[in-house]
Amino acid sequence: MTEAELLREVLRLASEYGVLAHHCGDSRLCQGDAGMPDVFLVGSEHVMWAELKSDTGGTTPDQTTFKWRLLSCGQHRALWRPSHLHDGTVDAAMAWLHSREGTHMPRKVRESIYT
Repeated sequence: MTEAELLREVLRLASEYGVLAHHCGDSRLCQGDAGMPDVFLVGSEHVMWAELKSDTGGTTPDQTTFKWRLLSCGQHRALWRPSHLHDGTVDAAMAWLHSREGTHMPRKVRESIYT
């Protein structure tokens, strides 16, 4: 599965759960600092930034800087690969984002945040 195919599935799941999602498209045309995560997700009470990679894709130094800056600000930044789609991590993240009243983040979602 390519990053583009993964992106389509992430955006589809976001829509299905009623989670707002923003993806810039061609990052070379977007203004701002390099390394911005691929998707910004806004749920009922939570937000999450998601970097999408193929099974073999690696993160750049700029993406790593963004990750640590977001985490240090208390934001959730996940790294998702096709395996996270297949094992239910992305689905669980969308359900958590959509939830209300302080629902705890599922363990598999939490694990995808620190990768």
